[in-house]
Amino acid sequence: MVFSSLDEELELLAGKLTPRGHEQLVRLSSYMPFEQAVELFEDFMGIHVSKDVGQRYTEEAGAVYEELQTEEVEELHKKRPKTRAMSGKLQISADGCTPYLRSVQVCGPHPAIHR
Repeated sequence: MVFSSLDEELELLAGKLTPRGHEQLVRLSSYMPFEQAVELFEDFMGIHVSKDVGQRYTEEAGAVYEELQTEEVEELHKKRPKTRAMSGKLQISADGCTPYLRSVQVCGPHPAIHR
């Protein structure tokens, strides 16, 4: 029989911050310099943490987020449909109104434009 610790069961993180406190510190640190973030965090929460702790937590959270994004991109690449080979040129229309022309040479104004 395996017993889990109460910290794991409550999903507590290492250190003195609750998961919510950890999240708030990381959010503050992602919007402003670490030193200002820990000062503001202490003002709001009454919990003192050093600039180094705020920076470490934020960088760790950023690394985890980057890893999640990389996994999502890899999963999307696996699921994307197979595409056929295209020529070296591609035209994109921002307004969505450009007609798709397949191997057509236009030798003058388009008849639909100049009626």
